[in-house]
Amino acid sequence: MAAHTFATEYGAKWHKAVAKIVDDLHLLSAFYDYPPSTGSTCAPPTRSSQISSWQLETLPIPTSR
Repeated sequence: MAAHTFATEYGAKWHKAVAKIVDDLHLLSAFYDYPPSTGSTCAPPTRSSQISSWQLETLPIPTSR
C-alpha cells in the first residue's frame, strides 16, 4: 500500500507525520468503503450549461467602452 511505502521512504525525516498517517490509515481509507456516486459532482453547474444553444445565439455580445 502507498502509505507503507511513504512510511519507509520518509519515516526518518518526518516521523511525526508518518506516525499520524499510519495511525489514522483506517479513517483515511474509509472513503473507499462507499460505492461510487453516479454522475453527481460537488461543484454546481456552470452558467453556460444552464443556457440552451439557441439562447446563446440570441444573447447580445457585450462591447467594451
